[in-house]
Order: sequence, then C-alpha cells, then structure tokens
Amino acid sequence: MRLIGRPIKHSAFTLIEMVISMAILILTSQLLVATVGVLQKAIKVTQQQQNTINWHISTIQLDQFLADAYFTHHQDQDGSKITFRKPDTNQSGEEAETVYYLKRMKNEMVVVSQLDGYMPLLGNLKQLQLDYQ
Repeated sequence: MRLIGRPIKHSAFTLIEMVISMAILILTSQLLVATVGVLQKAIKVTQQQQNTINWHISTIQLDQFLADAYFTHHQDQDGSKITFRKPDTNQSGEEAETVYYLKRMKNEMVVVSQLDGYMPLLGNLKQLQLDYQ
C-alpha cells in the first residue's frame, strides 16, 4: 500500500524473532517447573522433620504429665481405651484421683479428662491405633 507515494511500514515480529521468543518462554517455564519440584521436596522433608519433632515433644509432655499416674485398661462401647489415673487435689484441697484417657479427636491424639478437658499431643493424624501393654 502506498499513501501519497510512500510505502507504509507495518511493524511485526519476524519468524526468527517468534522462534527465539518461544524458546525463551519454554526455557523459563522449564526452570519454573524445576524450581517448584525442588520446593515441593523441601516442604515434604520439612514437614516430616516437624512431625518427628512434634512426636518427641508430645512424648516428653505426656511423660512429665503422667509421672505419678498409673495405667489401667478400660473397655467400653466405643472400644478399648488406654485409661490412667493420676493423684490430684480437688477444689477443697482433699486428695482425689483424676481419670484421664488417650483419645483421637478429629485429626489429633489428645489426653482427655473425665471432665472433658483435653490436652492435644499429636496433630495431623490419619490413623491412630492404641494398644495397652
């Protein structure tokens, strides 16, 4: 096309420029995919380490909490529970015994008292099987 004797130039990408830009785009996306893969592996390892740390902390907490408790085995309609009794003092200052048991609530393992108070021990559980030995 000519406008008053001059040719009109249309600026556009050439085929070589398009191929180069596609190559750059593919390389960038490959780097991004590789980075996401490495990050997912790092997150998985970190979560496993955190779960191990949580397991150790909960074991220490339970050991300290149960230092003077004694265990019994209890069977009820929900199945077998690990029950323990701990010497305690009631509100009037008299010696009493509080009954606790280990239980799964949602996705946590907790220590539950007879008054329905509870102390979370482990989280993110998929399955929990308790055994008294």
